[in-house]
Amino acid sequence: MAPGGGCLGVPIAERLERHGDVERHHAALAVPGALKVWVSVYRAGDVLVDSGMSRARREVARFLASRPVRACLTTHEHEDHVGNHALLGPEVETFAPPLATRFLAEGTPPFPAYRQVFWGYPREKGMGARPAQGTIRAGGRSFRVVPTPGHSADHVAYLDESTGALFSGDAYMGKFRAARLAEDVATEIDSLRRMAEIDPVVLYPAHGPIVERPRKRLMETADHFDGLRRRAHALKEKGWTAHRIARELLGREQTITWISAGEFSNVNMARNLLRAMPP
Repeated sequence: MAPGGGCLGVPIAERLERHGDVERHHAALAVPGALKVWVSVYRAGDVLVDSGMSRARREVARFLASRPVRACLTTHEHEDHVGNHALLGPEVETFAPPLATRFLAEGTPPFPAYRQVFWGYPREKGMGARPAQGTIRAGGRSFRVVPTPGHSADHVAYLDESTGALFSGDAYMGKFRAARLAEDVATEIDSLRRMAEIDPVVLYPAHGPIVERPRKRLMETADHFDGLRRRAHALKEKGWTAHRIARELLGREQTITWISAGEFSNVNMARNLLRAMPP
């Protein structure tokens, strides 16, 4: 793990990993005592998947300079995924779902300050992107676009059809407890099952460990959230509030709840579960 200078002098920790012909660049704030949230950028041959957070622009620029890419596949519009698209020259063919395409063209709208601190605020605009749909041929490879909404409204994952590798962005993040109200747990569950049905050889997530033969893990995670959904509705029938349900099913609020001023919270996860009808 090497510390870097980061954007605007903010210290950045970075790690580089190689998995066959796939390279993974991790970056996170390296402030002592601060919560460290790692963000990943992948390079599969000549194809980049997401561009990471603008806080790590210097580090991502160095990563890209070591081997230029010919295409960029964008999973969704969040600032830790489109933060460095401005580094990509006109020769790089960019693909993105509609929300990310709009943000790249018009600029990212304002969002909570804590996210700007952690990941930066990509203010560039005027960047174009082609629709992420069907099968994309880029860098001598074919990628199937897999709709995986839930974490964001039009999130997509990308399946490398030659290797069976699935680049899942934020569609899989394990059995998390804190969520935003903007998420849709019901469609996240459907997306987890959709990815499991593909039966990928390996799963490359934006956050967390790489998962070999992930089908079982994906199904277990979908079943976990389905179980929480059933239990949340059963407790609601008993007259329990969302706060009480959150405490019962998910435990005490976590550090991220206080950092995010409640945007990420267990109670928002409970509200999400109650908003989604049980299967």
